[in-house]
Amino acid sequence: MLLTRFTWLRAALLMVVLSPAQLWAEPHDELLPSDGLDTVIVQLAWRHQFQFAGYYAAVAQGYFREVGLHVVLVEGIEGEDPAQVVAHGDAHFGIGTPELVINRNQGLPVVALAAIHQHSPYAIVTLRKEGMESIHDLAKKRIMIEPNAAEVRAYLRKEGLDPSELQIVEHSFNLLSLIEGDVDAMTVYQTDEPFKLKQSGYEFNLYSARSGGVDFYGDVLFTVEDEIRNNPERVKAFMHAVKRGWAYAMQNQQEMVRLIYKHYTQRKSLKQLHFEAKASESLLQHDLVEIGYMNPGRWQHIAETYAKLGMLPADWNLEGFLYKEEQPTDWQRVYQVVGVASLLLLIVGAVGGRFYIISKKLRSEVAMRRTAEGQLHDALKQERNLLSIMAHDFRGPINAIAASQQFLEEVVEQDETPFLRRELTKIGKAANALENLIGICLVEDRVEGLTKEAFKPLDLRNVVQEMGEKRLQVYSGSSFTLTLPDEPCMVQGSSILLHLAIGNLLENAWKYGPKESEIRIILERRPHETVLSVIDRGGGIAEDELESVFKKHYRSIKTRFGVGSGLGLHAVRTIMEAHEGRAFAKAGPGGHFFLSFPVHVGE
Repeated sequence: MLLTRFTWLRAALLMVVLSPAQLWAEPHDELLPSDGLDTVIVQLAWRHQFQFAGYYAAVAQGYFREVGLHVVLVEGIEGEDPAQVVAHGDAHFGIGTPELVINRNQGLPVVALAAIHQHSPYAIVTLRKEGMESIHDLAKKRIMIEPNAAEVRAYLRKEGLDPSELQIVEHSFNLLSLIEGDVDAMTVYQTDEPFKLKQSGYEFNLYSARSGGVDFYGDVLFTVEDEIRNNPERVKAFMHAVKRGWAYAMQNQQEMVRLIYKHYTQRKSLKQLHFEAKASESLLQHDLVEIGYMNPGRWQHIAETYAKLGMLPADWNLEGFLYKEEQPTDWQRVYQVVGVASLLLLIVGAVGGRFYIISKKLRSEVAMRRTAEGQLHDALKQERNLLSIMAHDFRGPINAIAASQQFLEEVVEQDETPFLRRELTKIGKAANALENLIGICLVEDRVEGLTKEAFKPLDLRNVVQEMGEKRLQVYSGSSFTLTLPDEPCMVQGSSILLHLAIGNLLENAWKYGPKESEIRIILERRPHETVLSVIDRGGGIAEDELESVFKKHYRSIKTRFGVGSGLGLHAVRTIMEAHEGRAFAKAGPGGHFFLSFPVHVGE
């Protein structure tokens, strides 16, 4: 690719505006003499911030230089499209969005290399006030939507909000428009504006397209066809260094925050950069998915979403859009492991499809029989039986995945292959999460089908100890401190449901508490009740959210950037009410959750 004079002018101007101290700072070696290295220009999507930490890390750690590249990072300009910059020869690589598929359809020869952010950072924010309590309250309201936030438009449509029902206003990119009441809602980055609102003392609601089932990629690394055709080895080397940089950045967030603040920008405070780093974790999903991973099926879904919005033709396909790197032949072992995992996941998908179809048909049948009380009762009983059968069928493949994962992990450990061990660990975590989610989804049906005769005498000490030991095996990095009384703590209940309730509290404590922190589990017998306490060192629950966190689909402000469905605590309370007990939380530093079981006369 031949770079234009404009490119070199931009790079030269960048060097001029920096002070001598910034120019020759050690980590900022993109501006040092190239020493015969191959110079590469990267067009960022916006100004310097943690959003691009992986590239800064690759520069600072010398990953680019190791593969013979001298990389210059060019800040984005408001209104400038990185796809146009790269396509016109003013940069070799760029950071774009899923709208690259639209750019390609318009004739730009862009090629997606890696999805750095597995999830889009776009969300809709409203100030918390009366009459603005859900996404559906936006009907007839004024809202600012950024031009390239198509997933937000798709999300609004999916929620039944037609564009004709909204007063769409040109985006000002200024929170004052929301604060001063010029608009009722606006699109924002989950990694940026929520911090500013919180620091200013404003309470707000945040609605992400992902929560509504519209899940786009976020930042996408891309280039053009000529670069791949003329410099295939450079493309491979660049991508390899970028992935190493992101891995380093996410493992060393505090170091990267200081580096960005010192050598790239002081536009954001250290505290805000720390917030951005933490919020980026849920976007990258680096602990579950390989950095840069792209799924063709997901890209096809994104294209279909654009087509429904009238932004792409319905018959548009991905041909030539996704980068395909030739894999070395010595990765045959990797394919075998991935093949086994894919086959088992396919089985899970097939069973899940069967589960969905049968459940859908059955619910339709129940709706038609509502005129007869007796027939309705029979249909619900039949539905619970089918759900139980399907849950059993669903768990079979999951158990097979877990068993195969453990077996392969033993084989791989003998061969000492770090990459495969990491991949197998991800499969194990995903299987455990899927099993837990199935249990949560079936809670209401199980509770509705319970009778007092189904309850058995249980010693809570045994249930708590079993769940503590099980979670300790899965949740590495945290320690569980278990305090149990000497005397039995007997209750009448369902062993399956109580295991599920206690397991959810332990999972929340691990998920939202600091890494490698202590989780305390205390069971104590009181005069009129037996109480189980689960205490962690996380952010805790605000006083005004103590009841809301137990509502179905509710996500606390402190946890909305993380992964979750908003079903877990609701399921815990449903289970406890079925046992004539209580589930509640206490405000303050750290999470404090309690399960209270009544002590009946004669126990």
